[in-house]
Amino acid sequence: MAFVTDEEGYEFYQQYARSAGFGITKLKRKPMSRLYACSRGGASTFYKPGEERKRAKMSKKVNCGAAVKIKKRGKEWIYEKVMLEHNHTLNPNPSELNHMYSHKNKDPLIMEVVDDLQTCDVSPNTTMNVLTHFHGNYEIMPMNDRDLRNR
Repeated sequence: MAFVTDEEGYEFYQQYARSAGFGITKLKRKPMSRLYACSRGGASTFYKPGEERKRAKMSKKVNCGAAVKIKKRGKEWIYEKVMLEHNHTLNPNPSELNHMYSHKNKDPLIMEVVDDLQTCDVSPNTTMNVLTHFHGNYEIMPMNDRDLRNR
């Protein structure tokens, strides 16, 4: 499979990840290759066996090895290495996928409406009500109220 830009390759893998039920992250960005991996890859750095936990929250990292590597050949980008095996359960529930960082869709048109509402001193709760009305349901919203407050 070939793509004109590396961003097209990322979007293709992102769509696959959304349908399969996992988040992705951009790991390595070299001039001629890119590495995209499962967001649960790697190990927790703040907790070591035998030591006190430094945070109340547990890490979601479980050393998942699922990743893809795309490489530039001539004028196109192709998938060079594909590892699809996960060592954790996948969750294709749309209401939970929207909370994963890689799947938060910040549509420029929606964000323009949010900016206009914030300029007019509309409260964040009212803004969320307007956006919920646009999308029809809170569960399929591309962002949550915390994303809106952090904007």
